[in-house]
Amino acid sequence: MTDNYSKWDKSIFICKWVLTGALAVFLVVISIFRLVHGDNQLGEFMLYFFTVWFCVHTVFFRQVDRFLKRGVGKVLRVIMNVFMLIFVGVLVFLIIACHGDDVDCSEKYVIVLGAPIYKERTSDILAARITLAHEFMVKDQDCVAVVTGGNSLTDKYKDVLAEISGEMGNETLSDEESEAVSDFTSEAVVMGVVLQSWKDEPIAEERIFYETKAKNTVDNFKNSVKILQEECGYDGSEPVVIITNNFHSYRVRGYAKMAGLTNFKVLVCHQSIPDSVVWYIREVPSTVLFWAQMLFSK
Repeated sequence: MTDNYSKWDKSIFICKWVLTGALAVFLVVISIFRLVHGDNQLGEFMLYFFTVWFCVHTVFFRQVDRFLKRGVGKVLRVIMNVFMLIFVGVLVFLIIACHGDDVDCSEKYVIVLGAPIYKERTSDILAARITLAHEFMVKDQDCVAVVTGGNSLTDKYKDVLAEISGEMGNETLSDEESEAVSDFTSEAVVMGVVLQSWKDEPIAEERIFYETKAKNTVDNFKNSVKILQEECGYDGSEPVVIITNNFHSYRVRGYAKMAGLTNFKVLVCHQSIPDSVVWYIREVPSTVLFWAQMLFSK
């Protein structure tokens, strides 16, 4: 009986070690990729923390396992298990809940949500949103778009615009276009300039409106709807297409409803696996904070 139990216990130990090691290897690969192409944002720091933890746990598996079974280690183990249970639960929920809606490219109104821009490089999620917005507006020639994002980029707009234009195959921005955004530039203005300067099929200036004053996503929607009402006669009877990334779509739906927008569709763009890992990790605490905001705002 003792021998059978020992063999079973040893098998469990080996399985746990293999699974921990496999996860550690996966996280190391993703971390290396993000170290080269990353943006030093919260999701990456969380990724690096998990990577270090699982690597240490794999190398010193027996010692860590022994420590977590006694005294302070036992308490720490309970706390870690609760944290991981909540974290994994929210992560699985997001993977299931984050999705886009079907659009038929006959919708007349589009809201493109802004995303981070860094001095060194353009964030991939912003480039993906701009690309998707361009594709949609080319297919639907009757629609207009509100591009949003109020973070000032005055000190770095030239590098950013040049890089985005190069990545997307656009012509170099003219002196007039550069001068037009030299005094104040935001994520919204960057998106608008890129859409208008697209090499093959540029989007007409009169089809793009700018929302640059909002401090959060709820205000993005409120201000954008107001712009559509004042400039385009939007009355709420037709759906508004919201363009964002898939990992962001769950919170976007909630924020849109908080802003009073009920008739909308979410059109999502996707990113690479390394980017998805980082942004979904980041989305977990953001979603928990969103739930807290929803709870206390009632």
